Amino acid sequence: MVLVRGRRAPLVGPAALEHSRVDLTGIQDAMPGDEVVVIGSQGSEAIWLADVVAAHPEIPSVAIALGVGATVRRVYR
Repeated sequence: MVLVRGRRAPLVGPAALEHSRVDLTGIQDAMPGDEVVVIGSQGSEAIWLADVVAAHPEIPSVAIALGVGATVRRVYR
C-alpha cells in the first residue's frame, strides 16, 4: 500500500522500493509525476513503518527501515 493524492493505493505484484507498480484504479485524478508516499503522510492519510511491518511480518523491521536504496528520494520535514 502507498499513498497517491492523499489516498491509499495497493501495489501490484511483489513490493520493491526502487521499482513498483501501483494500482491507480480508485484514483482517477492521478497524473504522471504525482508524489507517491511509501512511508510517511500525505493529506490526512499516513503509512508508518509499523504499518509496513504489520503487513509483511516475514521481513524484519530493520530490513525494511534500512533496505530503502540510495536511489529512492527522501524528503525530511
